[in-house]
Amino acid sequence: MNYLNTLRQRRKTPAAAWHKLRTLQETNKYDCYFICEGEEDEDFFSKCLEDNWPELNFKMIVCDGKGGVLGLADRVRADLPEAIEIAYLVDRDHDRYIGIDEYGQNVYATDHYSVESYSLDRRVVSDTIFRYLKIRKNDPLHAELLSNFDRDAMVFVRACTMPFLYCATLRKLDVDVDVDAVRLSDLIKFTDEGAVLDRSGFNRWREGFRDQIIGIDSELRVSAKKLGLYGPLSVIRGKMVSSFIASFLSSISKVFGNRLKENGHRVRCSVNFGKSNVFGLIVDFIECPASFRLFVDDFLSHLRPPALVP
Repeated sequence: MNYLNTLRQRRKTPAAAWHKLRTLQETNKYDCYFICEGEEDEDFFSKCLEDNWPELNFKMIVCDGKGGVLGLADRVRADLPEAIEIAYLVDRDHDRYIGIDEYGQNVYATDHYSVESYSLDRRVVSDTIFRYLKIRKNDPLHAELLSNFDRDAMVFVRACTMPFLYCATLRKLDVDVDVDAVRLSDLIKFTDEGAVLDRSGFNRWREGFRDQIIGIDSELRVSAKKLGLYGPLSVIRGKMVSSFIASFLSSISKVFGNRLKENGHRVRCSVNFGKSNVFGLIVDFIECPASFRLFVDDFLSHLRPPALVP
């Protein structure tokens, strides 16, 4: 099955989410509903809503991925055309690169590949270092760690941009690419001196698609122009960002474990960072995107009372 057909197959109404929505609507308990893809999205968008619209009585409903969210949107538009109190939140993924630019009314798509992409941020890492390693922001060691992050993040972006640009381009050509096959450990290595670029893994991955990438140079150039408009985080997979953040934070205790903080205590981390839990640990430090604030303000402005519009 090609990639576009795979997307169409995924766009189905999830029965559990549909029944939950209809049951909740009948209670008239909530001002509005937000439908999202998964638990990471629920954590991220719930925090944005609670921080920016504290009096809004909303309910978040989790679907099984993007196809479920958009499938539910199709069902609501068909069966409940007057239900304007429902908004849909999706990751943009590689949609810009394959030609999908519109999702319909009341749908918000992330600025970057996914919500995890917002975590590649110096301020987020700074707050994380303070919270979990207890290194105060006026400690010279804090500044040193942020400098290391800046350096390693540049290596990360350089290592991952081209592999995922290939993925986006192949998807545009209707090739169903296994993005899970692109692994962080194949692209960069973490050493005591920081992250080091390793192209051998990407070359091995590309070799597996040798037949498909023949003659795609012109399409790759088109994708590269979009990359110039939207930036590397539009193409690099969000879960890869989480893997990098987790690897960087985990390396701190290993590399700096014998260093003393300004207060005389050794560097110790109070949690174990992994790619599956890191986003949940740092989501409180991620700023709500301006695009989402604008979307919600517009969405609420069209609702009938008692929805609250700031």
